[in-house]
Amino acid sequence: MSSVNRAAADSTFSVTLAGAIRLKRDVMMYQWKQSEHSETHKNVGGSETTTTTYNYSKDWSATPINSSDFKHPEGHSNPTMTLRGAVFDADTVKIGAFRLDSSLVQKLTSYESWRAGYSHGAGGNSSFRREGEEFYRGASPDQPAIGDMRVSYEVIKPQPVSVVAAQIGSTLAPFADSKGHVIEMADLGTRDAAAMFQEAKAEAKMWPGFSAVSASR
Repeated sequence: MSSVNRAAADSTFSVTLAGAIRLKRDVMMYQWKQSEHSETHKNVGGSETTTTTYNYSKDWSATPINSSDFKHPEGHSNPTMTLRGAVFDADTVKIGAFRLDSSLVQKLTSYESWRAGYSHGAGGNSSFRREGEEFYRGASPDQPAIGDMRVSYEVIKPQPVSVVAAQIGSTLAPFADSKGHVIEMADLGTRDAAAMFQEAKAEAKMWPGFSAVSASR
């Protein structure tokens, strides 16, 4: 079973969950987006004319859309996306008595949705407020305006973790042979050690000299 020394936390919103291995902040901003459609017509004489139509719509996006690159940017300006998504890891993650190297922790990506636990004010970030299971910045989530933002969280809670790695003292870390081949595997749940070794060897194209420790607690 995995455990942590200090749970993953997002200081921007004062969000933390006891025992959390990883905490993922998802940020979306309401923005203009451009789409285009081209049609080619044959002219008398055999020449062709291509006409491109540019359309503009509003949508939620996790990445900033640069409206200055639009064909017709006038009236379709997107503000700067001042907050981005991020992942926060616990200070120390252990499997039993072994500490998991940070690169192995980053292999764990099977998140589950989590309703952030706070009562009001988004942890001191006064520009956001609670709306359902999200933090929201804007007048109304029912009628979003360009520049509105919403923030939600996903989490990896303490649970069994299976690892293929080298044992270096009390740490499980990436294994590297004399030729520089590196292998590091970590997955949630209890997996068969032999199957993980076979998968690790397949990923490494069956390079010789492989030797590592598998731990599943």
